[in-house]
Amino acid sequence: MNRKKIILLILFMVFVFGFSNTNNLKLEDVKYSDYYSVEVNGTRIPLYYSQVAPIAVFTIKDEAKIDVSWNQQITKVEILPEHLGIKYKVNGNSVELNLKGAAKFYVKLNDNYVYPLVIIAHNKKDWGINKNDPNVKVFESDKVYNAGEIILNSNETIFIEEGAYVKGSIKAEDAKNIKVLGYGILEGTMYLQESETEAILIKNCKGVKLEGITSIDAAWGNLILENSDNISIADFNAFGSREKRMNDDGLDIVASKNVTVDNVFLNLRNNNIAIQANGTEKSFVTNVTVKNSVFWKGDYGNVFEFGYKTDGLAAENVTYKNLDVLHTLACGVFSFASKSGVAKNFTFENIRIEDARFKLFEINLNGKNAKLCNVKFKDIQLSKSLMPYSDFLENEGEIKNLIIENFTVNNVKVTDKVEAHFRTSEKVIIK
Repeated sequence: MNRKKIILLILFMVFVFGFSNTNNLKLEDVKYSDYYSVEVNGTRIPLYYSQVAPIAVFTIKDEAKIDVSWNQQITKVEILPEHLGIKYKVNGNSVELNLKGAAKFYVKLNDNYVYPLVIIAHNKKDWGINKNDPNVKVFESDKVYNAGEIILNSNETIFIEEGAYVKGSIKAEDAKNIKVLGYGILEGTMYLQESETEAILIKNCKGVKLEGITSIDAAWGNLILENSDNISIADFNAFGSREKRMNDDGLDIVASKNVTVDNVFLNLRNNNIAIQANGTEKSFVTNVTVKNSVFWKGDYGNVFEFGYKTDGLAAENVTYKNLDVLHTLACGVFSFASKSGVAKNFTFENIRIEDARFKLFEINLNGKNAKLCNVKFKDIQLSKSLMPYSDFLENEGEIKNLIIENFTVNNVKVTDKVEAHFRTSEKVIIK
């Protein structure tokens, strides 16, 4: 083979094996952030822009070395959540981290909570997608799609590959056996805020699976489940917020049942998880589990909300467990503030809270039909924060069997209501 052919072959191999790697590509019509520089195993990767954080999304097989550079001298590093135990070392204006598998976390430098870096390292996965199946809508890697509203019908799958960037929204209504999968990006800036267009709307559906998607800058809520049944949400990520946005909820569970939420990662201005009615005279939410997830909330709404839009709602058998609340500016972490909603058999267990700036518990039953029954908070840990105050107000409503067990502040157990800054009735038991 002559020299010219060898050079052409080398160039071809570089193009195919180098530049086809999504971690190397910057796509046109995508807004990136240059606030930090990130390399994964020696390869610089682009950071997707959002108003709350620059976001690195990639896949790893086993281990990865991540190098983060900043234009400032680094004097303090926090890897959040801390219990992940991710090791790092600092060298001037760069930080080296070593991952031993998939992880989602913040790199917070010099106490910069306004614009921390987000790392989303997925495990490589065989999704089992048949791209030739007419019921599969594929958005391919290394492409930008101005998709607009994408309709998802019964027995269909939307697959957004890693490295695909989809501008638009997804809507499924009166559908069965549907899926939204993949490690790609769904972005909503093509819609006006006043359009009230959700990033993903699932309405009157049964048999729903959503996994891996990252939603950025939705015009309205990020994921709305309304009057639906048998839903599995895993590895979903959502980041806001537009300026003057007050409706960028992460996940609204509206009159739905049999919902499992696992490993979500949300940073929004408004509610992270909200349980709501559908506006009818009587509606129900039953059998909901939210677990193994991370939350960051801005200056509106609550982290876990049962309040707004709960008139006529009966919610039962709801469990939150093994969760991290890393930051909240205003309102509450745990909220039950309703005029006529009924919440029964709620459990909050193993919740780690940092940097709570306003209220911890916001309970205000401001109507004669509002009730809380059999609500348990167990192993709630508050750290790195001044003690926020809490309200437990029955007003015209009723609190029955509300127990707080093993509430700790900076590793010290607190059982005195005054010391805990609780404004409460005797019906609340702290032990």
